[in-house]
Amino acid sequence: MKRWQTDMASAYIIGVLCLAMCVVVSAEVKVKGNAPAAVYSFWTMSKQPGAITLLALGSDTPKTLEISPTTLIDGVCEDCILPMKFKAADANKSCAVCGCNVSNAQCIAGKPVKPTWEAMFQGMPRGETLRLFFSVADNPDSGLKTVYIDRTSVFLPVEGLSGHTPEQILALVKQIGGSKAELVDEGKRLRFTVKEGWTHETLAKFEKILAKVGAKLSRPEQVTTK
Repeated sequence: MKRWQTDMASAYIIGVLCLAMCVVVSAEVKVKGNAPAAVYSFWTMSKQPGAITLLALGSDTPKTLEISPTTLIDGVCEDCILPMKFKAADANKSCAVCGCNVSNAQCIAGKPVKPTWEAMFQGMPRGETLRLFFSVADNPDSGLKTVYIDRTSVFLPVEGLSGHTPEQILALVKQIGGSKAELVDEGKRLRFTVKEGWTHETLAKFEKILAKVGAKLSRPEQVTTK
């Protein structure tokens, strides 16, 4: 092989190695930049004004977090299935994405509720996954910046399923179009995904399915709010 050919081959190899290194670095940055938010679901209104109590994946103790007027609610209008965002203080304003002439709170809840963020959380289908983003990542004390409502992911508190096999659990959720089912937190919570979105109708159907195998949803003591 002539010298110029050897030099070109060497340059090509070095170029490929540099490109591979760049791809690896980019992938690492992308993973860190898109790190999934912690998984929560609404449990009940807190007795503390301006706060909600949530179930958190991996924690036995419900967590209470304050909702500020500027906390961003990021979800989907249940009427038109279009993405929508609004500040908690604007829960009483009319839906701006499709002109359905109801409040932002009702669009997210998927049923008639009072036009407040408190009523919105109480009115959502139980178990709808909430992904939280804080002002400082992974630091709840820094303040709740955004609540992303993931209607394709379910995180339910359950009773009576701990003796079921993974195959049996999957068979239950498949009856409502669910997949990727798993019991977590020592069998006290059930996680799965739903392609068509989690609705009040789907929740009601799933409760009947659970009842047939002697299981049920766990429910908190209700807290009265305005």
